[in-house]
Amino acid sequence: MAKECPQRNWTRSHFRDPSICDLRHNNISECFNSFCLEARDQPIITCLEMLRRQLMIRFEKKIECIRNCTTSITPRILKKLLKRSAKVRKMVVYHAGDSHYKVRKKLGTYTLVLNRGTYDCKVWDMSRIPCAHACAAIQMEHDNLKCFVHCYYNKEA
Repeated sequence: MAKECPQRNWTRSHFRDPSICDLRHNNISECFNSFCLEARDQPIITCLEMLRRQLMIRFEKKIECIRNCTTSITPRILKKLLKRSAKVRKMVVYHAGDSHYKVRKKLGTYTLVLNRGTYDCKVWDMSRIPCAHACAAIQMEHDNLKCFVHCYYNKEA
């Protein structure tokens, strides 16, 4: 019988140190399969050489995209941040002292601590990108949203 895998390895909810990733699913195998579709039917050396070339082209495209980027954070994250900040109109923010906030939305009220980047909904905790509720509190203070995005998403990183 196979040795049982501990629960802390099953899902992100049991990880000790949260990963810095804004994806909530793991479809890396499907992405890789579509990436190597043409190469996987070749002999091993040819397959590896084709994959190497594809990766070189992909990396060069990513580098060029970042070179042309005019913001301090990556374009995909900036787009996500702007989309989240557009949802702020439907929320009511209460300042609870220091950097504590209560954000009320139709479905409930959540607690937010801005200087720690923690929040009841856990989206900000997991991805290190402010969720819509955090955007509401940040905008109430007239702060720059980009300052609250983890440095992992900076253009230099």
